[in-house]
Amino acid sequence: MTLIASSRVGSELLGHFQNGEAELPAFTHVGLLAPADREVLRAGHIVNEEDRVAVFLKDERFMGGRAHVVFYKADWPLFATACVAVHELQHAIDRNAPWYLHIANMRKTALKKFADAESKGSLTSADLNLNELAYGLGYMNTFFTEYLAYSRSSELFKELGGRNTAAKSQVSLFRKSGKNEKSIVEFDPLNDPQDRSEFMDRYFWPGNRIRFKAGAAAVLTNKKLIGELKAAELSTAIAELAAFYDSPDPVYQPVYSLK
Repeated sequence: MTLIASSRVGSELLGHFQNGEAELPAFTHVGLLAPADREVLRAGHIVNEEDRVAVFLKDERFMGGRAHVVFYKADWPLFATACVAVHELQHAIDRNAPWYLHIANMRKTALKKFADAESKGSLTSADLNLNELAYGLGYMNTFFTEYLAYSRSSELFKELGGRNTAAKSQVSLFRKSGKNEKSIVEFDPLNDPQDRSEFMDRYFWPGNRIRFKAGAAAVLTNKKLIGELKAAELSTAIAELAAFYDSPDPVYQPVYSLK
């Protein structure tokens, strides 16, 4: 935390917590969790644990309800860990942001309407669309908060590395061996066009395109929400979302079988 606070971008981030905008999370390692807490963490995240670096979680069933950043790696140097930490701390801030709460409330409304329709015993196509919309709105919050979080960690990487090249060189340990590719803390999809396609591939896949586009349509047609997103400096992300929505759906080749 001292290292994060020593930077301009880190100090600005921590100021949100000092102003009471969100609860400052505690830090822990997955190996230190009690079995019950480990199970809550596992149930909430489908991605294989071996692929995880860190995760932000606030759940009444987890660690007494206190917000936590849980690390999955135990051998990262301090410099890299700080970059990962600000990524997760950005998620903690975003959970109380007007745009995040707006999308979350839209999702709750869609889920309630779908549940009410389902309880009646028959579902129309419009009811099924509500279910798709609810999933899609969940993707929208992921889309925007990850945009901000990756940019935050990248900014810290550049700032700290600019004044300590020895520390910056340590991150090369986490690049793919034999290649000079970016580490996970160097990606900045908000400001670097070359990082956006990999960002999309990491969090979204073609099978979710219908749901993703349903959520995108709801966001892009909501003027108040667009204003909240722009206030959070997400104009670039909005433009990327609009471009994705307007792009033609991929044409899938039919699957043939022998008869």
